[in-house]
Amino acid sequence: MKQVEVRLGHAANCSALGNVLNVLLWSQVIAAGAWAAAEAWQTRRRRAEPGGGESRLTDDPSALVRSTGDGPAGPAGPREAHLQITKVCGLPCAHCHVDTGGGHVPAEVLERRLDDLAARGVLRVAFGGGEPLRHPDVARVAEHARGLGLAVGVTTSGVGPDADLSSFDQVNVSLDGLGEGFRATRGYDGADAALERVRAYAAAGRRVGVNLVLDRLLFEGVEETVAAAVLGAVRVLGTR
Repeated sequence: MKQVEVRLGHAANCSALGNVLNVLLWSQVIAAGAWAAAEAWQTRRRRAEPGGGESRLTDDPSALVRSTGDGPAGPAGPREAHLQITKVCGLPCAHCHVDTGGGHVPAEVLERRLDDLAARGVLRVAFGGGEPLRHPDVARVAEHARGLGLAVGVTTSGVGPDADLSSFDQVNVSLDGLGEGFRATRGYDGADAALERVRAYAAAGRRVGVNLVLDRLLFEGVEETVAAAVLGAVRVLGTR
């Protein structure tokens, strides 16, 4: 039985490029209608799948639509890839797994990597770091990715510098708790700055998500954190 998988929206996480709203598996009858509707959606990128299926990245609505075909074969390759564009950060987060003693990856190197990812059929990329907004060519590299038909996301600490975000499909802000919870987890007082950036991005018309790393210190305050975040974000992604 032919099935269609619809994943609405796309977002970047520091360790994963997430799917925002729902995963829907349709019966053959409903799938036919869903795929017919997708024919009318603006398609940015498509990829043939084994067994006759196809994956499409659409803009309006923002979705990943995949026909699984009639056979048992899986996807032709990864839908999403993570691109560390810099090791530069400067924040004292104790739980960070990145060696932030390095520098920026040159834009030319990043563009070649994006070319290779696009040639391999990747549909979406997530920029991470370090603090990716500190990369002097972050806007140029994002525009290159978008020119290849890729959906582009980025995750920022919320205290990074201002940057041209017009080529990003979504910006995610790391928000590990509020007040003392944030200070205890991150090692600096940055919750208010992160929340301010979430709301500023949303007010500017950007699609915004929030990344929340859960641990014992933050678990009791997770409801307050989510309540504060959703004033501007379209999605809250929790990891542990």
